[in-house]
Amino acid sequence: MAEVMEFPDVEEFSAVLGVEPSSFDQDGLTFWYSLESKGGRIRALVSFSALMRSFQVNFSLEGEEVAMVCAEGVERIRLVEEGDETKLCVSYMEGACSSEATLVVHPKLHLNWYVLTR
Repeated sequence: MAEVMEFPDVEEFSAVLGVEPSSFDQDGLTFWYSLESKGGRIRALVSFSALMRSFQVNFSLEGEEVAMVCAEGVERIRLVEEGDETKLCVSYMEGACSSEATLVVHPKLHLNWYVLTR
């Protein structure tokens, strides 16, 4: 069985992003967090499962879902504060490729998704 992925605990999410999980499933070690842009127009529902090693982001604009992206084979999720940015960095494997998703939470909510080939 695959190793459980590394991820920030609830206290770190609270300290860095100021949010508590909107939901939690103890059996699957699955967490859901709801993040909003400054004006509240854009919402990102972030979920991840430590046991399933998956990560998902559902974006909505003014209440309408506009995009959903997900990854499996997640190795690590970490919170990073860099300059004026606060971001959630997700490292995962896409086939034989090492890949990364970066959800910038502050100052402007947006997502960068990379598949890196050698």
